[in-house]
Order: sequence, then C-alpha cells, then structure tokens
Amino acid sequence: MKNYDLNGMLKNAEDDIEFTLKLKISRDSCNTIIRNIYEAFRMLGEAVLLSKGFKSFDHKAMIEELLKLDKNEHLLFLNTIKEIRHKINHKGYQAGIEETKDIIDFAEQHFNNIFKKVKNEIDNFSI
Repeated sequence: MKNYDLNGMLKNAEDDIEFTLKLKISRDSCNTIIRNIYEAFRMLGEAVLLSKGFKSFDHKAMIEELLKLDKNEHLLFLNTIKEIRHKINHKGYQAGIEETKDIIDFAEQHFNNIFKKVKNEIDNFSI
C-alpha cells in the first residue's frame, strides 16, 4: 500500500520488542512492558493487512491476521494481552510482576516465529 514502509514497520516492531525485553521488571515498568509487547505484535498484524491493501483501525483485525498465519492456539494469548493493555490504557489498571513475566515469556517464545511468518507473507503478497 502506498505511503507505508512495511519493512520499516517490521523493523520497528523488532527493535521495540528487543528493547522492551531488556527492561528490568518492576512495578514501575510492568505497564510499559505490556503495552510495548502488545504494540509490537499489533504492528506485525497491521503490516500484513497493509500488504493486502487494507487499512484498519481495528486492533482485533490486526491480531486476527496473525492468527491466520499461525493457527496454533498459543497466539490466542494475544487477546489476553490486548485486554490487559486496554485495562491499563483506559481503566487505570496496574499490571503485576507475575502477569508481566508471563507476557514476556510469551513474547520471547513466539515473537520471532510470527515475525518470520509475517515477513514471508509480506514478501510474497504485497500489492
């Protein structure tokens, strides 16, 4: 899609995840870590949509694109991260350390795999 640098989006998502996973976990950093991890995955989904010629402002559609690429149930956890991020941003929720560790574990286990699938999808599908 014109005016979008899909490879730039992927690079930003990758850089953000790498930076975020280096942050020290504390009560003060939990919300930021969760938001950054969610945003990195969301950007991957948005890049897939844009590569197909669709612009969406719906986070659900972006996450669904990732679920289409990797049908394993583990990615359904992204919906949980999305809900936690929503509570942080819109309801004043303070994420806990254990919850943040679970989300970090998820990102460490799954980001690189879905990143590769997204990159392949974009390289083979971009209009």
